[in-house]
Amino acid sequence: MQQQQRRYADDFLGLHLRVASIEREIEQIKAAFPPNDLGFTDFDGHRGYHKSKIAEGQAMGEYKQAVTKKIVLGVIGLAFTVLGFIAGPALLRWMGGT
Repeated sequence: MQQQQRRYADDFLGLHLRVASIEREIEQIKAAFPPNDLGFTDFDGHRGYHKSKIAEGQAMGEYKQAVTKKIVLGVIGLAFTVLGFIAGPALLRWMGGT
């Protein structure tokens, strides 16, 4: 009987230490997140922040692609315009001279 009680006490102590360890880990995890306006850990706000940052990154990527496309098309248009001013009169002279 004494031995069984000792085993129960050892099991209880082991369980108590494990629960205490889990509670410390939970507190460390909760400390990584800011509190909400009610003072509780704001897990959803943290998740929402990351979602908004991802959406911002995607929007910025799309914006950069659109701006790059406009710049490339502008440069191509400018190149054709310059070529037109240079080659146009020469082509007219050549056609007129024939």
